[in-house]
Amino acid sequence: PHLQWEVLDSLLAQYGTVENVEQVNTDTETAVVNVTYATKEEAKEAIEKLTGHQFDDYSFSVSYIMD
Repeated sequence: PHLQWEVLDSLLAQYGTVENVEQVNTDTETAVVNVTYATKEEAKEAIEKLTGHQFDDYSFSVSYIMD
């Protein structure tokens, strides 16, 4: 089972105003999602809090994509 979008949205919203969430198609079982926060500070907090985060059976790997 995949992580539901509503659950992911509420998790991401804990760290700031989410302006955009876009799933990137990959050829693997790993889901890749690009998230845009309103500020760099919010993005930084999300990266710090979610890197290595375990949620149900899911593990998060988070990184920053330069503008």
